[in-house]
Amino acid sequence: MYCTKCGANFSDDVKFCPNCGAPVQNSNANYQAQPQYQNVYYQSNAVPGKGLGIASLVLGICSILLVSSYVVGLVLGIVGLCLGVSSIKKAKAVGRSNGMAVAGIVCSSVGLAICAFIVLWALVLLVILGGLI
Repeated sequence: MYCTKCGANFSDDVKFCPNCGAPVQNSNANYQAQPQYQNVYYQSNAVPGKGLGIASLVLGICSILLVSSYVVGLVLGIVGLCLGVSSIKKAKAVGRSNGMAVAGIVCSSVGLAICAFIVLWALVLLVILGGLI
């Protein structure tokens, strides 16, 4: 027999569909009804903004790796932070979470903090050395 709700094939002696749990109609009949699909909806596992979260993570890691070039590190960190926040907003709009975006925000923040520390330290050294000369 076929389930009239989901179209699953099963034996004649069951009272409920083993696939969707719908009650079987005409369970004692000797014929097989053709499947009739009624409002079958599938939930997607895709997280909105997942690509932005991955991009945020990649940019955050690059920001940390390129701290010696502080301008590039700052730019990558800022862009990674923005993409991560945008990804989290898209995921939360549909009630989902995005771990990649969280990791991207953390990495971008660490890269920004290191770059900012290097810039501030360079300014302090310039002030100190400028006063000595």
